[in-house]
Amino acid sequence: MRFIGKAVSVLLVAATIVSLAPGLLWAGAETPGGGVIPTNPNAFGTKVSGPVTIFYVLGNNLSCTGSQQEIIQYSVVMELTKGNTLLTFSGIQVPALLTTPKTVCFPGIADQLAFVQSLIAAEVIPTFFGATSPPLTFEFKSATAPSPTQSPNFGDTNPNTDSLAISLDVVIAVH
Repeated sequence: MRFIGKAVSVLLVAATIVSLAPGLLWAGAETPGGGVIPTNPNAFGTKVSGPVTIFYVLGNNLSCTGSQQEIIQYSVVMELTKGNTLLTFSGIQVPALLTTPKTVCFPGIADQLAFVQSLIAAEVIPTFFGATSPPLTFEFKSATAPSPTQSPNFGDTNPNTDSLAISLDVVIAVH
């Protein structure tokens, strides 16, 4: 039962992971969790595409309520293609080690969304396109429904933590 609850939570997080992007007025891709991932099917620009996967290490913090769990850390891995070039990008975030430490509860996603967007802006775009002035911008052209996966603790030997991952295929229009 615990896996089913986590799988539902994963679907809800993935369905809304990019839905908090401010100022997006276009339609979105419907996901199994009922959420809408904001996409602009008419987005112009050079396409960069591939899977984006977020791996979570979850703990138990009493300040997270209901079925929520504390996010101890999350790692983002993107395997993106532009033309015939395939590159991998990654980043890791530990909320307790931020300049202003905080507790982040799963499935709360605002922090994760900001982290993914900053990784795209700071790493993906400059690597594929070089440094430009002003910097290039991007928007999500499409996103497929996420596929939840879980492996018991991904080798984590701490019985007080759980691990899981979500994956989303995206097409990003860079302009």
